[in-house]
Amino acid sequence: MATVTFKCTTTTSDLTSDSISSTIENSFTATQGGIQRENITALVGSPATVIAHADHAAGSMVYLKNAGALNLFIKFEATGAGSVYDMYLTPNDWALFPWAADTSDIRVYASGDTGCLLEYGVFE
Repeated sequence: MATVTFKCTTTTSDLTSDSISSTIENSFTATQGGIQRENITALVGSPATVIAHADHAAGSMVYLKNAGALNLFIKFEATGAGSVYDMYLTPNDWALFPWAADTSDIRVYASGDTGCLLEYGVFE
């Protein structure tokens, strides 16, 4: 069992007349998980499943980062129900979110067939 801590800090002193400083930190206990990288070559007609809901438990935390040079499109597709939700990550964009892992697989496709690198992890 491990403690996983995610921390996001935002600061600026010249965006508004007042300085902005905000830190959000979230820690939780995980029994399994890790981060991996995968070259994405799937295109719009047939997105690749990178995280299958059947392999993970409800309440998992998902980390996604576009570590490549081209845009990536993330799809949350519910099996059998036809529901699709989309996310778009430009190079160096990242996302961290809780995932129900109920019926939705996380699938991805690239804006080109080379240069698309997805870094991702699931923590339970």
